[in-house]
Order: sequence, then C-alpha cells, then structure tokens
Amino acid sequence: MSDINITNSSILEIDRVHKRFGVHHAVRDVTIRVRAGEFLTLLGPSGCGKTTLLRMVAGFETPSEGEIRIAGRRMNEVPPYERPIGIVFQNLALFPHLSVGENLAYGLRIRRMARAEIHRQIAEVLALVDLTGLEDRRVHELSGGQRQRVALARALVIRPKVLLLDEPLGALDLKLRRQLQQELKRIQQRVGTTFVFVTHDQEEALTMSDRIAVMQGGQVEQLGTPEDVYARPRTPFVAQFVGDTNFLTGRVVASGPGGMQIRLDKLERVVAAPSPGPAGRHLPEGTRVGLSIRPEHLVTAGTQDGLALTFEGTVVARSYIGASTRYTLEADGESYVAVMADSDAGVAALQPGQRTVFGWVPERAVVVPLDAMVMPPEERSETMPDAPANPALAALRGY
Repeated sequence: MSDINITNSSILEIDRVHKRFGVHHAVRDVTIRVRAGEFLTLLGPSGCGKTTLLRMVAGFETPSEGEIRIAGRRMNEVPPYERPIGIVFQNLALFPHLSVGENLAYGLRIRRMARAEIHRQIAEVLALVDLTGLEDRRVHELSGGQRQRVALARALVIRPKVLLLDEPLGALDLKLRRQLQQELKRIQQRVGTTFVFVTHDQEEALTMSDRIAVMQGGQVEQLGTPEDVYARPRTPFVAQFVGDTNFLTGRVVASGPGGMQIRLDKLERVVAAPSPGPAGRHLPEGTRVGLSIRPEHLVTAGTQDGLALTFEGTVVARSYIGASTRYTLEADGESYVAVMADSDAGVAALQPGQRTVFGWVPERAVVVPLDAMVMPPEERSETMPDAPANPALAALRGY
C-alpha cells in the first residue's frame, strides 16, 4: 500500500439516483462524481437520505431510478459481495469469537488467497493501522479505539476500490474520536483508497474531507470543499447547518457589479453585501435573501474600520473557549453570536451586562437566495483549492 494522489478520473459515479419507499422519497435526483483517491463525506441531519444513498452504493438497497457505477461498471444489479467495496459500520460488526488476525483473514479466504499471501497482507495492514503484534488478541480484549482500527483494517485488507464508512466514530468519546479522525485521514492518504464517509457531525466533515455533499430532504444542497461549504454556502440550509451563523433575512433593493443593497426585515435598515455565487451572480431587485455572518466575523466597533452595519447591544453571555471567547449579544430584540480572539483589542473587557457596539464588514457576509432552497446543479460544486483560507476552518483542519 503506497501513497497516491487524487486524480480527476471518477471511480464512483452516482447518476440521477432516486430512492422511494412507497410514497416517501428518501433520495431525490442525486448526481455525484467521486474521484479516485478522494475523501468524500455525505453530511446532513438524521433522515436526510445520506445513509440510504450509502446503502445503494453498497448494494443493500436498489435505486428506484438512476444508475450507480464503480470503475465504469454498472452496479445496480450486482450483489454486495461482488462489488469492489469495503464497509465499516458504526457497530463495527466484528466476529467476537475470532482473533484480530482471523477477522482480517476472513475476506481473503473467501477470495481463495494463498495462506502465505494472507499472512503478508495482514501484517501489512496491521502495521498501517498501528496494531502490529495484536493479531492473536480476541476482539473483547481490545479497547474501543483498537476495535475501530481492526474494523478499518478488515475493510482495507481486501483492497477495495471504494471504502464506505457509515458513522464509524459515532460511539466513541470526543478525545478518542478526534484522535481517530486524524488517523483515519492519514491512513486514507497513505493507501489512496477512495473513502465515502457518512456523518451528521459538521466538525468531523470539515476536518477530514476533500469534498462534502451536504444533504437535506433526500437532495444534495451543496457539493464542494470544506472551505466552499463553510465560507460560501449556497442555500439557507447549508448556511445554518454547517457551523454557527448569524442569519438575517431581507430583500434586495439594489443590485449591480459592485454588490447589492439589502433591506433587512426586522431591523428595517439597508446593508451592503457582496453578490452571491461563484461568479458574483446578480439577483434582481425584490429577491428574498438571507444574510449569513459567521460568529468569527462579528467584531466590536473600534477593532475594524468600514463596518457594513453597527448595532449597540448588550453582552448577555460570555464563554471562554481557550484561544477565543464566545459572546451572546442582544440588540434590537435579536440575539447575535460572536467568537473573538482574546488578542483582539478591547475584547477582554467585555462582560455580561456591558453595552457595546458591534458589526461586520460587507465582504464577510454571504448572501443566499430564500426563494429557491436548492441552487442550480452547475452552482452546487467547485474544484478543490490547495488549502482553506478561512482562519477558523484552517484551525479546525489542524491535521
């Protein structure tokens, strides 16, 4: 198993796939091209269709419409055991009566591999997941993290073209979960296998993924890099689901090459904002929009010039979270969340009950149309940048 780079070729193609259970549409018209060597995450709340989509790729469910291809071969009628995939479930599904080595050898023996080759491949994958020397241990003698590695090793040892992971870290405590997130990403980069990972955990998705498909109501609302999804959400759902945000609604009153003017609903004030979309798409006057301002982009007046709009409000809560402090601010009957680095001028003086002036610069706001919940397909995905530019996201992706 050697290092591999992501290529532009698609190893997994999900083409206009629908899944209906009676009158219920679990998955609606999903099209995704997953590149060879890519780490793709299906992210969304419970019931959004992400696990159903994964089960169709695995062969446990059959699409009602559309086609699934792996390495160019149609998979719709191919049973799970004949698909070039590996699977890691949340409950791991290890054989408790077998040793670590026997768990790993099971799939290789089914493939009628020679004994010497089985031993060689088991030794190789155990070294990869840092379990060398534990091949004779029983599953019940292992820690939770070790069992997780065994499940991953068992899926990788058969050398699948695509590895499917259905919330495999969900049952672990936070510290171990974060440790294994980094290990899982390291292993994926080392072996070069395409990973399709299902989670409802936004931090997990942002930390590990090359691209994220954010799902809601059986549809992909946005497909893009972690930076795209976090810093440039395309729909109200993505803006409010991925990370914290201050979300204001309003209507476009003027629009031009330099941006737009938006009259906010509750405040009845006009604020400047950039045009939405990858190409600065113009929205006509009268369009209903949402304005998303991330907590780290809400600043106190005096720490930054040129604020789009300023509020005089009251600090109602303060939480110290290490490198920064989280504030809940109240102004004009609305609550706002701000996360400010302790090095910011004047921040340390803010205390609950204190009055302060705050706002944001126009370029930090993201405008999303409210009239259409899902953007056109050509605006749902972008190519991968070399690295995240957003400081908060960069810190989150600290591996």
